[in-house]
Amino acid sequence: MNQNTYNLFSFEKKVFLLILAHLIVANLLGQSRTLIGYDLETGLSQNISNIFVPSLNNDKSSFNLGSINNSISLLSSSLDEANLFEQSQWTIKTPVKNSFDINDFPIRTSIKFFGIENDSLHHLCSGSLVSSKHVFTAAHCIAWSNLELTYDSLLVCPIFDSGEFSSTFNCSYVKKVYAFEDWDFWGEDFAILELEDAIGAETGWISIGYDNQLDNNLPLLHKFSYPNINGPLNEYNGDTLYYSHGYPDLFDELNIGFAGADGAGGESGSSIIEIEHEEMYTSYGVFTWIDDSKHSRLQPQYFYPILEVIENNVTSSEIDEIQVVPFIIYPNPAKDYLQIKPTYAPRIDVVVRVYDHNGRFIFKTTNNFIESIDISFLEQGPYMMRLTGENKDGVLRFVKIN
Repeated sequence: MNQNTYNLFSFEKKVFLLILAHLIVANLLGQSRTLIGYDLETGLSQNISNIFVPSLNNDKSSFNLGSINNSISLLSSSLDEANLFEQSQWTIKTPVKNSFDINDFPIRTSIKFFGIENDSLHHLCSGSLVSSKHVFTAAHCIAWSNLELTYDSLLVCPIFDSGEFSSTFNCSYVKKVYAFEDWDFWGEDFAILELEDAIGAETGWISIGYDNQLDNNLPLLHKFSYPNINGPLNEYNGDTLYYSHGYPDLFDELNIGFAGADGAGGESGSSIIEIEHEEMYTSYGVFTWIDDSKHSRLQPQYFYPILEVIENNVTSSEIDEIQVVPFIIYPNPAKDYLQIKPTYAPRIDVVVRVYDHNGRFIFKTTNNFIESIDISFLEQGPYMMRLTGENKDGVLRFVKIN
């Protein structure tokens, strides 16, 4: 084999390996990751795997304003250029109470959680309520390897501020924790905490989502967090809620970051939130790395298993109070009609309520499992369906296609 032939062979081999690697990555990205849940009370674990991942460029869960009031904070709609990290598009953290009412939405969905050891509270991380009973945060806040937990007991508190617990909202102990199987810091640093009490019913909650075109849209993102490692001015000790915002400028499949904007310990697990016309509040990831304030970025293979927990309620501690009954829905995705079949007998009429991916109500109908439901008028995209009747209750998701 002459040198030219060898060089050509080497080049073709490299091209083949690159294509193979690309195909492997693409294949993995199209599959859901296994989410492992661990019950802090019983020590039992469960796997959530093989979740359907639709071929959508973006998707979101629903959000809720909460029952306490409808007071919404009007957060910054433009960049505060007078308060930026040097050569950055991200603002230096400022105490939330200096500019906003901490009891307003979405600020009140920001939580701090503590580890409990020998009846003492230990500052841990930040997070966001994403359902009435679930908190979205970082896996490394609760464990260093799979689900080898740092603390046996966890306490979650909304708007813990200035060293004081809220006089308006209650705290809750954590019942279950979830993290991805063999997770690591590179884009998989996600955890879900299931609470004993539905404290999010009053505070409300933000949605979670992914958007494959997020780096092209350059949205203004917002953050509420509890830094507890001293910064340059030694002002952080974990007892105060801080706010920052700006434009991301570091993107890849695994991370979203802000060049030149260093984070601080205690911010781990805090969400980066996009606000759309004060009508949608979506977390696209959680704080993981201090350098360049990098956040693990939600992708479909992580989003849908998490969604299975927070919306489909497969792990709800209320299962004895509300009889959650499995339904079969077909076809899914669907073009014109949906058929819904219960797996219990006798068959009863069920009220069907359909919501769009923003959690907004679309229509209501009654289904007797004989007639199909007409969805031909819906726009293409993901939807959520709530089914209720005679103490039967269930949630399904479907995708409308053209």
